[in-house]
Amino acid sequence: MLTGTMTKIQATNTVPEALGTDPTVKNQPTILVVDDQKSMVLVLSSIFKDGFTIKAFLNGLEAMKWLTQCTDSSTLPDVILLDLEVPHLHGKDFLVQLNYSGIYRDIPVVVVTGDNSDETKQFCLSHGAEAYITKPFDPKELRKKVLDVLNNKKLPLQN
Repeated sequence: MLTGTMTKIQATNTVPEALGTDPTVKNQPTILVVDDQKSMVLVLSSIFKDGFTIKAFLNGLEAMKWLTQCTDSSTLPDVILLDLEVPHLHGKDFLVQLNYSGIYRDIPVVVVTGDNSDETKQFCLSHGAEAYITKPFDPKELRKKVLDVLNNKKLPLQN
């Protein structure tokens, strides 16, 4: 199943919009995944395939461009899963831009990264990240954390 999808992903800086999701299902929370590793995008998409719509990008600049093209608050993602080591717009810079934006600052961000330094964690949390999870992670714990973040945002969830 993932082999065919991997070929599609390699051809572009974006990932198929709805990996493992049905884009025709309404009222599903949308997760924006920003990670340069195609394998991690597939892992994250598989963790959230049930009950979520996934939009994924392999670099920060493309993800930010997509955000700026969202026409109203109903098209914005409900949560962002952000790796820090992404090309073209580093995850920290992406987070800072979100934090200073009046439009995007209320979108919860869960940083999912291999950087386990306290300094980086504190930077991210002080610049608006709701949570900081280091790789490798437990998929059930990540899903629970995202659900908690969404519940704090008071969104209807379909588990």
